[in-house]
Amino acid sequence: MKTARKTITLSDGSKLTVRKLSAMDYIKAGVKTLPNLVGDGTEPKQGGEISQKEEQARLEFYEITMRAIAACGLRIIGQDGNKTALVYKPLDEVKDGEITMEELPEEDITKIAEAVASFSGEVGQKAIPFPVEAGQSGQPAQSG
Repeated sequence: MKTARKTITLSDGSKLTVRKLSAMDYIKAGVKTLPNLVGDGTEPKQGGEISQKEEQARLEFYEITMRAIAACGLRIIGQDGNKTALVYKPLDEVKDGEITMEELPEEDITKIAEAVASFSGEVGQKAIPFPVEAGQSGQPAQSG
């Protein structure tokens, strides 16, 4: 049986166990529909570039995935054994005992997103690379 959990080590040595996202995680995150990551039916642009529509779908998928991950109630376990709740909200709304994803180094956000996407098969893999720069409001940075 394939495991639905994976423990990853973050850049500061703390641990986080991620799991496959369920429909309930998306519901808790307020997601009603998922963007289409299969493509828009057009041929890839020269040089492997993706269309603007596909890029927008990836950004939407990133936002949805981060909200769903936060809805899982995951805890980062520090090297000292302290547990910190991983959340996805603006920095000014973070409470004691929480850390928002925008406070994490880019490499950690990418590692978390890739670990969760690895449970999602082809659709999850199409979403990589995720945009890794968080915006000021807890939103992914918009490119352009």
